[in-house]
Amino acid sequence: MSRQDSAADSKIAANQALATTPESAGVAQLPAPLRAVIATVCKRARLWKHERADVEAELAAHFHDGLAQGTVPEKLLADFGDPKAAAKLIRRGKIRNRPLWWQVQHRLGQAIACLLVLVIVLAAIHTIRFYTGRPTLAFRPLDVLNKDAAALAEGDRAWPEYRAAYLALDLDQDQFNALTELEPDASNLAEVRQLLDRAAASIARIRSAAARPGMGYVASIGDDEELAIKSAILTGSVCLVSSSPGQMKPDPENPEAMAILLSHLTPVRSCARLLRADAIAALHAADAARLHADLTALLAVARHVRSPDTYISSLVSVAVVTMTCDLIRDVLAMNPALLSDDKWTDIAHRLAALGGPIDFVSLRGERLFFQDTLQRLYTDDGNGNGRLTAAGSDYFNKTASLGVDRTNAGMLVASAFLANRKQVTQAYESIMDRAESSIAVPLWIPVKESADIVLERYTRTALQRLRYMPVAVFAPALDRARYAAHEVVSNRDATLAVIALELHRRRTGAFPDAIDAIIPGLLPTLPLDNADGQPLRYRRQPGPKGDSYLLYALGTDLRDDGGTPATHPTDAASIRAFGRSHKLQKPCDDVIFPRPRFPRAAASGS
Repeated sequence: MSRQDSAADSKIAANQALATTPESAGVAQLPAPLRAVIATVCKRARLWKHERADVEAELAAHFHDGLAQGTVPEKLLADFGDPKAAAKLIRRGKIRNRPLWWQVQHRLGQAIACLLVLVIVLAAIHTIRFYTGRPTLAFRPLDVLNKDAAALAEGDRAWPEYRAAYLALDLDQDQFNALTELEPDASNLAEVRQLLDRAAASIARIRSAAARPGMGYVASIGDDEELAIKSAILTGSVCLVSSSPGQMKPDPENPEAMAILLSHLTPVRSCARLLRADAIAALHAADAARLHADLTALLAVARHVRSPDTYISSLVSVAVVTMTCDLIRDVLAMNPALLSDDKWTDIAHRLAALGGPIDFVSLRGERLFFQDTLQRLYTDDGNGNGRLTAAGSDYFNKTASLGVDRTNAGMLVASAFLANRKQVTQAYESIMDRAESSIAVPLWIPVKESADIVLERYTRTALQRLRYMPVAVFAPALDRARYAAHEVVSNRDATLAVIALELHRRRTGAFPDAIDAIIPGLLPTLPLDNADGQPLRYRRQPGPKGDSYLLYALGTDLRDDGGTPATHPTDAASIRAFGRSHKLQKPCDDVIFPRPRFPRAAASGS
């Protein structure tokens, strides 16, 4: 072996000895600057303990080699380069050599850390957007509600006359009830006549109001104290109708739709009830002109009260039409000859002009209310979209009631999951479209997907209810709208048939053997039974008191009981109220003519 080979072997053995000695033994023999570099590299590399020992040994061996070759420490440091860069390279290499389980864990930790940072950034952005966003109140619901009234000339507006007539009533609550609860076969007619005399000026003014082209009620957010006081005297309740919770303070410049008062509804309905009482008195007095004037005024009130166009206005109109149709059939049962052919024809034309189901129950006002709510909850990007705002959260807290945290902090978190304005609008409109299309479908045809089913689709789970929270809170229950519309149309059409049957009797001297004899001359089509879509059941009934007939529908139990009338007012109401669950006390049908009468004790106990 040569001398050079022997020196190389000795050098390798020395390096191995340094690598296998304890950390202090290999590094401690180096000059201070080199030790400092090794310490810096190992610290910055952030290695496991055994990895650090290996690196220290390797670096110590490297520097010992240099020193053994006569290289000064300064030169070794210069050749070594930046300790930070060396530490980075060493760490990267050691990490690549670590076990698979650690690699997976490390990458997962990195991903979680990145995700956490991303969530924090997004949350910060979301918070800034939530608190800096501002609703844009471009839509003015009050202007829309008052559009019809604004188009009417002052002299064409009926509401000022209705209001004056209502305020002029010199009656207390008992006297008012005695008038408005009057039945055609009432025994207290003499007492009621005296009350009607006291109310005669108001009733005449109501008829005058009914003759005007439109309602002309200007909705507002201000209380009508005179009306409130008068309603308290007459009915024991106030007449202010609003969807606004008590804690809301309406914006005077652009008030919320839910804060708008419909203070005309109670007075106008009361005016209709007075007209009904006066018509009953006219029936008993055989005053044909007065009776006709009252009936035509009632139908005009039903048309007037539809404005402003809201769901609750529609329901008041439905109540007035139902009351009027019942009264017309009572007149035809008690004294049909009182009115001439022309008068009965005139009443029939006015009844028919009230329209179909969608005319009786309008949902346009509900859409308006929701549109206004959204503009107060969300921003507006000009394209029908936007996000929930802190101001919208405050508004929501004042108008909704949920069993969740509805502070701004809670709504801030909820808004991260909330659908945007366009999505909420689309969901609500799909519900309303379904409700309106359902109203047009006859009751005997099943509706495959009702508005309530569509609503349930958007609110089935907790996450969906959170996502579509404005829809879940503010969408009205609308399935009853369909039943209300068809019940009143059925009542109206049946009343038209009763008028047509009377006119047929006058022309031919007898009621027809079959109801289809009145078409097409007196009716364009036969009224249909809501139960099965078949023509109303008709049976001519000659008797000792003259020619008569029975007209009836199957009713909600869908059974034909041969025209058996209800014996109790609750059964009479139940048999015609489709869409609700009922249990009849006795089997019966919905008898349209002659209208069932009930003992006063039964009626008062219902």
